Amino acid sequence: NTIFFRGSSTGYSPSNTTPSELNRNTRIHAVRATLDRPGWDVRLVNTVQLRADVKKFVASSYMGKVATLCTFARHKAVLDLDGNSNSWRGFFTKLHMRSIVFKVESSYRQWFYHRLIRHKHFVPINLTEDVVNTLPLRLSDYTPTDLKTSPIDELSYDWMRDAIVRWWDRYLRHVMVHTGAFRIGS
Repeated sequence: NTIFFRGSSTGYSPSNTTPSELNRNTRIHAVRATLDRPGWDVRLVNTVQLRADVKKFVASSYMGKVATLCTFARHKAVLDLDGNSNSWRGFFTKLHMRSIVFKVESSYRQWFYHRLIRHKHFVPINLTEDVVNTLPLRLSDYTPTDLKTSPIDELSYDWMRDAIVRWWDRYLRHVMVHTGAFRIGS
């Protein structure tokens, strides 16, 4: 049981390689906080928006192999980290993978966030020492064996499936109305 993440170093651009400065970038902080910790596989795959000296340091210490969406989907638990803005399709896609999505708290919002229920569709977390040390050990807490309770991964998948159907239906209606293929009231 590991909590998995791969992504770029987008977000705040550290001005030097001191730990406090590096940790101002959420993604670099996540890698540093979970480095060599059991139950975590969190790495960067690309260094962007960094000064040359910081980029060299980050590249030498925090890089991992690029992962496909299939690789993400093979993990029972995935981490979602915002960068310059919300992770856009990353969170949306992870919710659809039948994985437990641990979303690092952020002020960024996406158009569908208000429809999600915390601890039902995803698990919000802060990257504190306690969370880093205990969360992988508690993964079973998020997959109830009680048949009366649906696991969080299935609930998020069901929500995404329904959201995609609703969005597609609205999109098709919009296209049909605006192209003249379908006229309301005719």
